[in-house]
Amino acid sequence: MPDIYTADTPSLTDDTEPDGGDSAEPCLPPAVVDRIGEGLRSYYARLMDEPMPDRLLQLVKSLETQGRASDDG
Repeated sequence: MPDIYTADTPSLTDDTEPDGGDSAEPCLPPAVVDRIGEGLRSYYARLMDEPMPDRLLQLVKSLETQGRASDDG
């Protein structure tokens, strides 16, 4: 197995089970799983520091207004 995984790396999953059936369970080395987890945690931590886009705030406000109107109706 290569040390660096890219889109061109051959299958990263073990698609066969001992009985010959197909398996949907990925088989990644623990170091790869850890690296992916670290990257996702870092990305989401930075994302939480970003301000919410104005358009999203407008949509949320609109949905809240519609929800209150349907509750009152």
